Amino acid sequence: MNKLTKVLISVFVIVSTLILASIYFVSTKLNSETIREVLVKTIEDNLYQTKATISEVDYSLGTSVQISVNDLKVVSTQDKSKLLEFSQLKIQIPILAILTRGGVIDIVTNSPQLYLSKKGEFTNWQMALNQNLKKDTDQSKKIKKKRTEKIELPSFVNKSKINLKVLDAQLFLNLDQQSKGTFKLDRFILKNINLVSTTAFEISSMIQYQISPESVFKSEIQVIGEMALNEFIEKSNLSSSMQFKVAKTSLSNLAIQIPMLRGKIQTQGSLDKLELALSGQLESTMDIEAVLRYTPEVISLDNLSLSINNKNALKNFAPEVYSSLTGLDFNNSKTDLKGAIEIKPDPLTIRPKLSLALSQNKSIDYTFKGLKLAQTLTGSFVDQALQLNINTQALEGSIDTVINTQIDLSQMETDITKMKPIAIESNAQGLKIPKNKIQEILWEGESKKTESQPQVGEGDAQIPRSEEPIQLPKVFLTLKGNQIFIGDQEISYEAKVLAHKTSVSGKPIQLNYGSGVIKPQFTYTMQKNSGFSADFGVDFNKVEVTAFNAFFPPYLSNLKGNFQGRVKGNVSKGDDQLKYNIDADLIGKDGDLDKLNIAAILNPILNKVEILKGKLPAENNISTKFEKLQVKTNVNPDWIELKSLNMSGHKNISKLEMRGDISMKDQLSKLTGNLYTSQSAPEIKKLTGQTEIPFRLTGEGFAIYNPDIGYTTKKLLSYAGDKLKQDAAKSLSREKKKAEKEIKKKIESEVEKQKKKLEESLKDKLKGFKL
Repeated sequence: MNKLTKVLISVFVIVSTLILASIYFVSTKLNSETIREVLVKTIEDNLYQTKATISEVDYSLGTSVQISVNDLKVVSTQDKSKLLEFSQLKIQIPILAILTRGGVIDIVTNSPQLYLSKKGEFTNWQMALNQNLKKDTDQSKKIKKKRTEKIELPSFVNKSKINLKVLDAQLFLNLDQQSKGTFKLDRFILKNINLVSTTAFEISSMIQYQISPESVFKSEIQVIGEMALNEFIEKSNLSSSMQFKVAKTSLSNLAIQIPMLRGKIQTQGSLDKLELALSGQLESTMDIEAVLRYTPEVISLDNLSLSINNKNALKNFAPEVYSSLTGLDFNNSKTDLKGAIEIKPDPLTIRPKLSLALSQNKSIDYTFKGLKLAQTLTGSFVDQALQLNINTQALEGSIDTVINTQIDLSQMETDITKMKPIAIESNAQGLKIPKNKIQEILWEGESKKTESQPQVGEGDAQIPRSEEPIQLPKVFLTLKGNQIFIGDQEISYEAKVLAHKTSVSGKPIQLNYGSGVIKPQFTYTMQKNSGFSADFGVDFNKVEVTAFNAFFPPYLSNLKGNFQGRVKGNVSKGDDQLKYNIDADLIGKDGDLDKLNIAAILNPILNKVEILKGKLPAENNISTKFEKLQVKTNVNPDWIELKSLNMSGHKNISKLEMRGDISMKDQLSKLTGNLYTSQSAPEIKKLTGQTEIPFRLTGEGFAIYNPDIGYTTKKLLSYAGDKLKQDAAKSLSREKKKAEKEIKKKIESEVEKQKKKLEESLKDKLKGFKL
């Protein structure tokens, strides 16, 4: 006999005792004090180790006996816990019912309070109903022997009909942390309770259950049915049939309206061997059928058939999630759960044998940006083995995901980190992903700059957070993909990810494209207060970036080239601040920066610099194609430090080198560099002695579109000045050499003249001399 049944029977015993007392009064003409004493003694004799008190008993006689009992209280003498309280109980017994041993007895009680609490192994009502209950010193053993109570009722009660009205009843539960609260019943009516034949009954009431100070459960319940009450009272045989309706159900701390529940329950058997046939419907949301069989040795739920309307279930129980989803089509699909569950109490073993599937071979479809995904689900839960199979049809291919784990319902692990490992394997085949769709999904609205963008971490303090990091079970995730096409480029991948406790790591991970390979790896650790830290690295080896440029911003969406190098860094969050430091060192060969219109940015510089006006072509050929592109950069929350960018254009048509800092927070950004074009180089060299044009770009954040004409002019004038100095020095050197040559020539000529004069003079003076 279960606990609630015993409690109800005990209440019935008390009521019957009151009826007996009224008969006793009529037959012996005792006063109200005698009735009170009889009532107290009868209650204490029937409820083990209890003390009953009644403040007042009133009575009146006429065509019926009317008895009013005020402030009835029953407490346990073992632990002083309350069992039962009545503020007022009124009984009206027709004299005819006593004389003829049959009639209609009316019972009305106001504000009854029933207390069900537990200390140790048994509840207060278990101890009160059975004096043979003893605590076993060995806590692992169960009570195997209990005394069966036999309730004796007066003969006129057996043949009478009883109308019972209970107003403002309360049940106080204090069994454990999960079963603690207040259950309110404002109106409970039973009409024509018949202890001789089958009794039809009706219950109509609003109930209220105070789960916690913040959570109140409310509902309206209606029950109609029939029951052989005499068989239940005298032989504990239970045969009944009832229909029920539960409406206007709500939970105060949940913004949902639970649909109406209708159903039928048929019972047959005894309290030691009971069978219940259940069927019900949660309006437009769920249908259930099952047979519950109970014996002290085993409880089984057989022929279970549970069908859930996926759309209505989500709409009713998660309205915010449902309203946020667009493009979702449930196709009138239902999730069907079928099978059986067996429970043995000693020792506790729970063995499910269940199957799960979307009904009628239907799928749940999701459409986004013109892409359609269709998903089906099957699964099973047998003994401890749980398996889910999810098939997704998308993009002319499929993704098959299998989830396996072991769950022992008999010994549920409370520490999630000690649960049996969860293995997830996802295999993708034949997907064809259009590049334009990737661009549309990732970068739509990129050009629309929002008026106000919160800084990283802003508003986090308003989100409820756990001081301790989230704990994860051990999860083995395997990802595989073959014959995956991005545009017309085929790729394949394989990855293994391990999650456990506060850590998630991915290694090894490999993505193959032609002869190129990308190898990422990462370690992610969750920390307290929603913080985390992560380290990662990505190695590129002979990777043709054409396969992945769809993931880049629109101005790089046509990027081509063969790249190799490494990107590495770390990301962390603590004290509401996101921090990261990322280094990249990449070299690309034989590629193209198509869509990155370098000429549109740099040509205005050439056209607006005064000393270049009229000397250069209006449009310079600044090639986006490159033979080699080398980039070294560092990224943190405040700045992108472009350490160097060197691009050698195709066939040396142009060369570009650049460096500088780009603000991540809309502060002033600056990039400086030098541009070489084969068209401009000859004229630039004539003017400045250089073949490159210096430039500087400025702007807020990433909007670095403003050419600094003054910077270029100043640099070019400086170069030109240096050239003029060099040219003047060269000219002076030439004139000096020419002058020196003329002077030398004149000196040599004069010397020759003087020499001849000297020779002629000597000849004249030496005439006549013979040597």
